[in-house]
Amino acid sequence: MSQERRFDRRFPLEMYLNAFVDEKLQRGFTTNLSETGLFLNTLMHEPLPPFTPVGLEFVLPGTAEAIWVGGEIRYDTFDDYFLGRGVRFVAMASRHARLLREYCYFSRRGRRPFHAGAEAAVTPLPVLAH
Repeated sequence: MSQERRFDRRFPLEMYLNAFVDEKLQRGFTTNLSETGLFLNTLMHEPLPPFTPVGLEFVLPGTAEAIWVGGEIRYDTFDDYFLGRGVRFVAMASRHARLLREYCYFSRRGRRPFHAGAEAAVTPLPVLAH
């Protein structure tokens, strides 16, 4: 039986971002991304308990709009240089959720999701009813 608990598949993506933990800025970078979370690497800090709130600000490659996400730290890992954190997204604006969903959709299919600053060039995905 698999230990995988994610709802969706992450894909490799390296980008810099701002993380705000306890109202303090931490610069970091991702190694993977999905619609529901990412893996965040930062310089060493004290480990934090699961479910600690974290604010994230990032710009997806090829887009111009900053995405703001409320997340929670799910786990910490360490190596000789970095503190790695699994972060699950828990809140974001509908517009940002749509932009992220479309980005992930096209990236998983090996297609370039957007071209420099042209968010409108992407054919919107159908809206799913809840």
